[in-house]
Amino acid sequence: MAMAVYAFLVVINSLLSPGTSSLIGIGQARLYWPYFILGFFSHKYQLTERLMSNNVVMSLSMVLILPACILYFSGFKHIYNFLSLAFIIVFVYLFKSRESKTSVIERELARIGRGTLDVYIFHYFVISTVHLGAFGQWLENSGNWLFLGIVNASVSIAIAYVCVGFGKLIRQSKLIEDVLYGGFIKKIVSALRETAA
Repeated sequence: MAMAVYAFLVVINSLLSPGTSSLIGIGQARLYWPYFILGFFSHKYQLTERLMSNNVVMSLSMVLILPACILYFSGFKHIYNFLSLAFIIVFVYLFKSRESKTSVIERELARIGRGTLDVYIFHYFVISTVHLGAFGQWLENSGNWLFLGIVNASVSIAIAYVCVGFGKLIRQSKLIEDVLYGGFIKKIVSALRETAA
């Protein structure tokens, strides 16, 4: 079924114009569907626990990240999915290994984690208002991958904090919170159920 959905997304994406595909998100759905399915299967078959018990896959991913980065920055952009998967494996391993620890890092990651909905909703607007195109081109052409990673992580964390802060600000108004986060629709559905009963 998962492959059928992916095939459907690929066909629909190829039939639609780039503008229409972008507008309704088919391109993004096609791009990220394999990761969604990977997450589903890793939860269903407890692959995360298997990853933690045997760090060969994580070690192999770490070893393959450097050559994959070199290929990617040399113009071989088709390795992006492999590179993403290797990074996901490494980060899942790192986060899972620090799960029971408490420090400033875990507290701040938990703060961002509690505001994930805010990050999902507002990151597009934050990113679209910040014009980093020229800076991004300079970073990509610099070839300094360590600096590139540090800058990317810093910008991502800053954007996440801005989104979480913006979400907290919006929650100060109950009306705006209900409209943006669906409380308004929930109240309408509840009222309709009560009148129908």
